[in-house]
Amino acid sequence: HHHQRPAWRELGTDHDSMTAITNRYIDHYYNAQYWGNFCNTPSNAGQADPAHRFSLYPNPARDRIYVQSDLEAFDVEVHNPLGQRLYAGPWTAEGIPVDLFPDGLYIVKMSHENQLLRTMRFVKE
Repeated sequence: HHHQRPAWRELGTDHDSMTAITNRYIDHYYNAQYWGNFCNTPSNAGQADPAHRFSLYPNPARDRIYVQSDLEAFDVEVHNPLGQRLYAGPWTAEGIPVDLFPDGLYIVKMSHENQLLRTMRFVKE
């Protein structure tokens, strides 16, 4: 009589099935959360703070992105679709270098004194 293998092994902890699960998760996230109606909704639709204006260009971007706002001072963060923060710093007119980012979709968060003001998206090509 031999022992039954533990159940978790049956789920496939090998690399391929983990990758498949991860990819499914990313697809779900990408589509549900970020992609949405990416191409035809204004970036600031349904945002919490209509009091301040933000624009982000160019989109798609290659080298740098620039954020314009009626605010004089705010902080900018750039996240990839997995939620990893790739950039954080105070806003500057020089923009944010994105030339080393892999191609894809990115989320930009503008905040002031830890209060999130606006979330926008751009595509890096």
